[in-house]
Amino acid sequence: MSRFTIVSLTALMIAGLAAGLAVPARADLSGTVLHFIGQRTAAAQLDLGPAGGSLGDQVVFTGLLLDTQRRQVGHFEGVLTALDADGNRNQAQVTLALAAGQIAVQGELDFTAPQPFVHAVTGGTGRYADTGGMFSFRNTDQAGVIDITLDLRR
Repeated sequence: MSRFTIVSLTALMIAGLAAGLAVPARADLSGTVLHFIGQRTAAAQLDLGPAGGSLGDQVVFTGLLLDTQRRQVGHFEGVLTALDADGNRNQAQVTLALAAGQIAVQGELDFTAPQPFVHAVTGGTGRYADTGGMFSFRNTDQAGVIDITLDLRR
């Protein structure tokens, strides 16, 4: 391979890397409210302690994010870690993946508390970098389907 070819290929690789690292412009998201429908597509329960329900057991889940017209706009994944033996209190960590970036959510999920369940938006990537706010959801009458509201702040 000639020296010219190596230099040209190197320049193309650097240009490609630079283009891939470009971050979309971030608008002020304060007061932005987003509504989604979450439809779970898979879940697995991990019995990590003594047999049966115990502190530290986990549920790993994933699903589709749909707009209010039920068109897919992204996906979500998360982990619930049991904080008690009966699995009513859990530490939740969830990522919402959208075309403009990801939104990270975490908080305590107490299934005995009244709905909606509310967690903190702890950050994000892309358009949602440096984002905070609140994530709330409530169960619907359909198994595995939740109504999601995000109230974003920056």
